[in-house]
Amino acid sequence: MNSITREMRCRAVVLGALMACATFVLGGCRTTDAMYRKTVSVVDPDKTMLQGGVRWMNPQPSLRPVSPDKMVVYLRFKNTSGSPLPNLQSQIKSAFEAAGYRVTRDPNEAQFVVTADARYFGENRSKDAGGSMLAGAVFGAIPGAIIGNNLGRGGNAAAGAAAGAVLGAAIGNIMANRNKMIEYDLVVDLRIGERVRGGVRTVRKASESSRVSHADAAGAEAGRASGGSSEEQRAEVREDFLYHQNRLVGHVTRMALTPEEAVPFLEKRIVAAVGSILP
Repeated sequence: MNSITREMRCRAVVLGALMACATFVLGGCRTTDAMYRKTVSVVDPDKTMLQGGVRWMNPQPSLRPVSPDKMVVYLRFKNTSGSPLPNLQSQIKSAFEAAGYRVTRDPNEAQFVVTADARYFGENRSKDAGGSMLAGAVFGAIPGAIIGNNLGRGGNAAAGAAAGAVLGAAIGNIMANRNKMIEYDLVVDLRIGERVRGGVRTVRKASESSRVSHADAAGAEAGRASGGSSEEQRAEVREDFLYHQNRLVGHVTRMALTPEEAVPFLEKRIVAAVGSILP
């Protein structure tokens, strides 16, 4: 009778611990997340801080310096990504002005033309910081020790260890999914034009092609038909500016990062990078 009572008591302890931990993790989301992040900030503080930067896809063009009276730039910022990003026109304008340039709305009087186009903003899902292993170690150890200790007293330490391991893995997986490392990227394409004496000649080309093929269900013996057409247009135009193209990628990473938190970080670094491209 005593052994049966002891076994029932052990099962009750396990069930109670499981229910308590499940309620703790699934019910108190904000409290649990805050505790988790506080623990991680001690173990690995880099995971709780915004980290990132910018990188250019190509080397910067060698733009020729000009005299102070010719330090005039025409600027245009576009957002073709469809994402709700702030208009960086005024901020980039201020960066150019801080570097000694005058920003004009008339390209005919500009020595430089800068067009910045935000092409993409979103989460980079290919990043993985191994958050599940850390979460399992932090949160799995506590309930596992409690269950193992209680079952051990009842003469079933092996069952306690197994139950603790299973619960620790489950909680670790939940917390990793809620507190994983997240990276957001902002991609900006730039077209930089510098006015050259005598202008430049540019060949522009537009092409279009189409092809259709058909084979009867009976095979080649029954007949086969195919056809296609193509068209190409070329035009040589004279322009006042020699253009250079480049791509700027801003990235920021942090645990449980949200788009609202990522945008100010990326905005500041993109503006600083674009505002320093002129000689």
